[in-house]
Amino acid sequence: MMNPEFEKMLKESFVSGFDISLKDCLPNEQWDVKEIRENKGLDQKEAVVLTISSHMFRIIYFLYFNNDERCQAFIADGLNIKNENLPNSRVYDYLCEVGNSFFGSVKRVIGNSVTSLGMSTPNILDSSSFKYVDELKIDSNGFAVAELNGDPLFYASFHISASSELNFAVEQTVEEEVDSGELEFF
Repeated sequence: MMNPEFEKMLKESFVSGFDISLKDCLPNEQWDVKEIRENKGLDQKEAVVLTISSHMFRIIYFLYFNNDERCQAFIADGLNIKNENLPNSRVYDYLCEVGNSFFGSVKRVIGNSVTSLGMSTPNILDSSSFKYVDELKIDSNGFAVAELNGDPLFYASFHISASSELNFAVEQTVEEEVDSGELEFF
């Protein structure tokens, strides 16, 4: 039900967007982002969720995390502040911005082949909601892990549900370097 070239482009932009968004946060750290087969058995308690959709499909993206000491240290380093038990609102704001950066980059790539795309605002879900993805008619999915200095810190997934044949011509473009600014918190 999906053009193999479109599916390949989707998976490649998913992994590269994940990699770029994290390296933008902490460029001097050793990140290793790679595709994995599935994300079953993860112990992540929460996720940032966003959707990208058109009249022909919906893609649901998850950025899985634990609001623990390692995650808060990542955020404190990214904000260049002391790690002093960040309030949940600060953690969620930062990770939602990471999600916007990550999934926004995927949307730009898809937008070269598909017009009229919309992207939701990020939301936070707890792990009790993750199981409902299995209730949807999923045509394709992908999973990735981001390791910081050799240890997994974040996981991500996408799940695409099509309402019709996805036979898009894949537009190969060379992305120009864009300075999108820094994360700004109010």
